[in-house]
Amino acid sequence: MIYDYSAVRQPMKAKILCVYEEGSMVNTPLIGAEGLSMLIDADDERTLFDTGGRGRYLIHNLGHLDIPAGSISRVVISHGHAHHIGGLDSLLTEREAPVTVISNQECLSMMEKRRTVTVINAPKAVKERTEGWMQLSEHLFALELPAAETRGVLGREIIHETALVLMTRGGPVLITGCAHTGIINAIEAVKRVTGKDVHAVVGGVHLVRKKNKELDGIAHYLMHDIKTPLLYMNHCATPKSKTQLRTKLGLKGVKEFYVGNELVFDI
Repeated sequence: MIYDYSAVRQPMKAKILCVYEEGSMVNTPLIGAEGLSMLIDADDERTLFDTGGRGRYLIHNLGHLDIPAGSISRVVISHGHAHHIGGLDSLLTEREAPVTVISNQECLSMMEKRRTVTVINAPKAVKERTEGWMQLSEHLFALELPAAETRGVLGREIIHETALVLMTRGGPVLITGCAHTGIINAIEAVKRVTGKDVHAVVGGVHLVRKKNKELDGIAHYLMHDIKTPLLYMNHCATPKSKTQLRTKLGLKGVKEFYVGNELVFDI
């Protein structure tokens, strides 16, 4: 009997590319600036997750990474902070066709209040609200995280945040904007929905002003409760927090994810 190898399904690939972040790859024209934006290329569609803080920096980086604004299938906004939504209007200006902009209701309302999108560009932003667990394509989903209470320069604030989940052969990959709700709570939310341990965490992990004891608790959870997923951290994780996590998880367990860096997963 001759085995037909053509009948074996070869794994498809999904890519996550950082296009806006505080750091960028050295010896490149890419700009690093406060904020976050990542491009998820999966299922023959391109999803832009957040849009950074400054539109001209976002468009600059997209251009040097050979990503036409018109090639983006949808935009997902994690939450309404300025360094996550600031580039949206410029992105719409670069496009001819409308694009669906997806986020939770609180974020969409905040964008309207702050007039994130100009009147001229408003028809290009087809707004769609997330509700719990939302399928975007075959392997990509949007997930509303538990609300988080924070205190900042504006006082007490309740943050409603949307994350992305890429279902890969290795397990769910959690893609976060900031994870204000706490990285443990975010991972547990993915586990409740998918019934699987998280394979990797990519993006902003809000570890600002975390004490050593809190960071040790996070490291213990990652090591013992979910067998240490890979962490590709950027945006709102301080050098101190990364260093302390590396003392527990190792250099391979905690990696940087700068503008121009790309991850590839089998799906």
